[in-house]
Amino acid sequence: VSPPWPDEYALGGVDTRGEDISSFRLKFGQRLGGETVEEILTLLKNTTYVSIVLSLTALYFVVTGIQYWGTDYLESELNGHPATVRLQFLFTSATAPVAGVIFGGWFVEYVGGYKGAVSRKRALGWLLIFGTFSCISAIFVTVVDSTWGAVVFMWILLFFGATVLPGGSGVFISVIPVSLRTIGSSFAAIIFNLFGYFLSPFLSGFISEKSHSLTLGFRIVLGWSSIALFFFGVAYYTAPKEERRYDALSKDEDLDISGSNTFSSPLAREVQPPENNNRI
Repeated sequence: VSPPWPDEYALGGVDTRGEDISSFRLKFGQRLGGETVEEILTLLKNTTYVSIVLSLTALYFVVTGIQYWGTDYLESELNGHPATVRLQFLFTSATAPVAGVIFGGWFVEYVGGYKGAVSRKRALGWLLIFGTFSCISAIFVTVVDSTWGAVVFMWILLFFGATVLPGGSGVFISVIPVSLRTIGSSFAAIIFNLFGYFLSPFLSGFISEKSHSLTLGFRIVLGWSSIALFFFGVAYYTAPKEERRYDALSKDEDLDISGSNTFSSPLAREVQPPENNNRI
């Protein structure tokens, strides 16, 4: 079976002449896989991108741990009444993240957004401040000895943690070239799931079981917010340098950021089949 376009054309740098479709797919898959690895390696060289992805991963680690262990901690360690604890946690988990995301998105736009080096630096500075407030509140969650006190600090933690999500998600995409944003978003999602959502209950549960202390496991979850703060600091101090590098990369591509979103990467140019001018 021949490819749907003439044999004299190669797809993705793979010569398809005289080969069946299974061999063609294997070669093209190898070519595409090589391109993906090169793109991921390019992303890993972008310190600002990597720092923000790791920071958001740490944030998801904290949020997942709180959702998983929050009620157990309030009931077993602080001797809270089950009905009261559930109402407290329901109100906190329902209002704090939503309010934080709404406020964070509005505030980042209010201070100038994150397009351009100056605006991006300003936005990262504010995200660093919000992250600091979140880390400070995390310290007191397991220090107070009442469920009401723990819930108040937990609300503050979740609120300021959520405020960094809109700006952080926008910045880590904006610091990479347009042609790499699809793979950049997908790669970040993999990191979020593996080292955020999955790792949090597994690691904290393992530590709690081995130490026979739910408080210690919960403190590990809350203390993970310091990792998020650290990497936001790295992103803030590396943003100007990475902005210059991003500009240099963008000049090598056929991009029209202000208007059309079309671009012409090497792979995209290779996989374009020839136009059939005789087609009606």
